[in-house]
Amino acid sequence: MKFEKIFISIFFISFLTIGLNVYKDYGISVDEVGYRHQGVTILYTLNNYFFPEFSEKIANGKDYLTIPELQKTQIFSGIPFHIFTTILEFLSGAKNKVEALQLKHLLTFLVFFLGVYCFFLILNLKFKNYKFALLGASFLILSPRIFAQSFYNPNDIAFMSSIIFISYFYLKFFQKFKTKHLIYSCIFSSISICLRPMAIYMPALFMIGLIYIFSIKKINLNTLLKKIFIFIILILILSYMLNPPIWISPIKIIIQQFQWAINSSVTDILYLGKFYPNTETPWHYLIVWISVTTPILYLILFFFGILKILTNLISEIKVGFDKIKINDLFIFFVFLIPFVAAIVLSKSLLNGWRHLYFIYPFIIFISMIGLKWIFDKNKKLKYLIVFPICLSLIDTSYTIYKNHPFQMTYFNLLAGKDVQDKFELDYWGVSNKAAIKYILDNDNRKKINIYGISRTKLSYTVDFFLYPEEQKRITLVKNIEEADYIITVYNGYVRRKDIINDKFKIFNEIKSGDAIINSTFIK
Repeated sequence: MKFEKIFISIFFISFLTIGLNVYKDYGISVDEVGYRHQGVTILYTLNNYFFPEFSEKIANGKDYLTIPELQKTQIFSGIPFHIFTTILEFLSGAKNKVEALQLKHLLTFLVFFLGVYCFFLILNLKFKNYKFALLGASFLILSPRIFAQSFYNPNDIAFMSSIIFISYFYLKFFQKFKTKHLIYSCIFSSISICLRPMAIYMPALFMIGLIYIFSIKKINLNTLLKKIFIFIILILILSYMLNPPIWISPIKIIIQQFQWAINSSVTDILYLGKFYPNTETPWHYLIVWISVTTPILYLILFFFGILKILTNLISEIKVGFDKIKINDLFIFFVFLIPFVAAIVLSKSLLNGWRHLYFIYPFIIFISMIGLKWIFDKNKKLKYLIVFPICLSLIDTSYTIYKNHPFQMTYFNLLAGKDVQDKFELDYWGVSNKAAIKYILDNDNRKKINIYGISRTKLSYTVDFFLYPEEQKRITLVKNIEEADYIITVYNGYVRRKDIINDKFKIFNEIKSGDAIINSTFIK
């Protein structure tokens, strides 16, 4: 038992150490500026009501509005996390925007770190084997896209971690019906709903599971109704308290959020070599994206896991509905409901599948069920599959190391060649930091004119990730004729061949694998 704790501690301390050493390496994603603005606005407005003496200090040197003004320009998302990071930014005394954004990257990673630990607990709850649980946690960590975005993705990673927290406490309550687990379930359900309203399906799934468990255990109906009543009331109260923007007009704003999530025209997306409006992507969009960006071993094991769950369900139903194992079925529906809903109902998909990252841990959970089935099925298979597992872990580890800090553009072999002509790569412009730094390091001029030709704003990188002495040397021009350099991340219609001409040639290119994700052209 002592060795077990030491081994687990070494695993997570190693992971934490890696994160603490690399969080400053990543550039800024385009969403981070807007959500920092949102966090400052909400905290400024609240302080005007409760602690007016701090209002100006919180907003000093930052962009902000008031909540009523912000409602007209922005749909709210990730509220608890952005308020939390704004408070810590204020308390930390961050001296400039570089320190403020690096702090947010650190906090984003720490939330992911806690999510991975909680995912380990879920796996250990299921398999009663800490080594197997650590392997599943390794699968989650060694997913190149998730690893990179665990530092700079301001919404999706926090939401994914919150769904993991919810699932853990739901499963604990299913197991022992302790009041403390019910309270924790309410708290994290409320946080998750405030991060994204779509999390409402989790409490609904929990109550269905609760009704099933109480029915087969023949527990008193009054006890069941009491638990459900406490659960609903606590979630409603906490969700209202933790989401200040809805205090003014809760029903109206919640409806607006769902409308925006389901049907909002944002941009055109490159998918399989063709541009689509984000409201008109093909039905297979999510299936293909998940298939080409998830390590192949995880996908293979996932299909075995699905087969095992369905096989168990059929055999259990034959014996009797009271024999159904609620935990596996619960996890299966945590994955299935949003996946199917996104394909069938949503008319608004974003770049890649980041808006569905919260189902990724449960894809891995199902993969681990598949792996356990293989281990139990045949001893020879058990030893044969150890080699591909080791090979996969080594390959993804090396990919993360080799492509650092651009792991967010990872594709597996199923994507084929020339992925930059088929899919969006650095759609958030994270690599712009490295591109601008390269220019500064290799051009000694005191004044350098740069023109950005993609949709990502170079001004975010200059404003938030360059120190004052570096900012003085950079001028972002609005006319290509004035530019000394052009930078693009290819997230629009303009391709490499459209820029190279008699006036501009290649100066620097950032690659991830064989794909070019960022190009700098010099006059």
